[in-house]
Amino acid sequence: MSTHIRTADLDEKQQEWGGIKSVFESSKVVPGSGFTFGTIRYDAPHHSGRHEDHEALYVLNGSGVARLSEDRITISAGSFLHIPAGVDHGIEEILASPLECVLIHFR
Repeated sequence: MSTHIRTADLDEKQQEWGGIKSVFESSKVVPGSGFTFGTIRYDAPHHSGRHEDHEALYVLNGSGVARLSEDRITISAGSFLHIPAGVDHGIEEILASPLECVLIHFR
């Protein structure tokens, strides 16, 4: 059996800095599991903080400056960014809006 999901058809959880569309959240299937998959849109900078799982961003559109601890990394369409568990991070600057990414959290 296969499943086809169009992210354009998903509800977006609005935030003051943009929005998130969840395609899959394993915690809704298996409590305590640590895998989520979806898209994230940044219209403004956002300090994400630090969390116990890893995060990966694949940039689809736009560009910006990500901060991982003390490092500043310019990201744009085609960039892949891995954020290790426990690292303070965020998007510090939007260079071309909206900055749209595939978002994955995993343990």
